Amino acid sequence: MKIFRHNNEDKKNITNKFGHYFICLKKNIYLPNPENIKIIYTEILDFKVIYTGIRKDVRSRFTAHFEKMDASRSTFQLSLGSLFGYKKYLNPKDRYKFNTKDSEKLKEWIYKNCIFIYLKSGRDDYSKVEKDEKTFISIYNPPLNLSKTSDLIDNKLFRDYLSRIRNSNKDE
Repeated sequence: MKIFRHNNEDKKNITNKFGHYFICLKKNIYLPNPENIKIIYTEILDFKVIYTGIRKDVRSRFTAHFEKMDASRSTFQLSLGSLFGYKKYLNPKDRYKFNTKDSEKLKEWIYKNCIFIYLKSGRDDYSKVEKDEKTFISIYNPPLNLSKTSDLIDNKLFRDYLSRIRNSNKDE
């Protein structure tokens, strides 16, 4: 497992192979929580896990979540921006995104408060990697993961709230 400190490392250090990744909060940082719903955080390497996923190219996922600022391609960004109350707009491909100003504020918050941890999978069969993802979601219970969480009771109220606000506040 490796921690990528995006402020002073080259992203080429991140594997471009199959792998798992965790987006975590830096120490003493918490998710925006406008309704003050209890969030249970689980830690990995002393960082609070807020989102996890798998990817055939982990480096490209770092780029999508931390650099591109396109909520239409990052459910992590869509969830986080929704928690901040940013209005969503439909792009030409019928996917939601935030306006430029809010996208920049979101990028700044992510860079300042989040850390990217990744683990090379060692598997080349996507279905096996997918099973590992479900296991990681069950173990770490990341509050921003909405799929593959139906059997998790912890953070259910928060996820229900997040799902509701992600689907509201949209400007068609």
